[in-house]
Amino acid sequence: VGIVTTADRVGEASEEAKKLAVRSMSFLNRRASEILREYPVHGCTDVTGFSFLGHLMEMLDGGYTAAVDSGAVPYIPEARAYADEFYLTAGGQRNRNFLGDLVEFRREDFAMEEILFDPQTSGGLLAALSPKDASEACKRIEELGLPCGIVGEVFPGEKKILVN
Repeated sequence: VGIVTTADRVGEASEEAKKLAVRSMSFLNRRASEILREYPVHGCTDVTGFSFLGHLMEMLDGGYTAAVDSGAVPYIPEARAYADEFYLTAGGQRNRNFLGDLVEFRREDFAMEEILFDPQTSGGLLAALSPKDASEACKRIEELGLPCGIVGEVFPGEKKILVN
């Protein structure tokens, strides 16, 4: 959302991207959280100003590593092109500076890195569930017309995030 609103400030965001950004910022997490409460959730947070990666790091306790499949993370499609054009946010750069040493990108993809560090305004939920429960919950959330995906896994290890 931050990348899209930055592109919009300089008149470069498409109407579709703006529409998706407004929907993301105004859609409440209530219904998704009601679905998640039906499962044993190991951790959950809303993704806001500290970005996807910042909130994921916040969820990791010492002794755990997260492996993220960046291709499974939902985002506004145009955000990739806007990031490549350097429509970036100061908040995203602060998030990168704060977390940089704890995140290892396994492949070079500047736009996706910026998307993952991008601050959100009223973003979605990031939850940790067992694989079986995650599949069921995602299916139900997607039936509401909301973007949802299994974006990675958590396993014992040093506190860090590996992004593929």
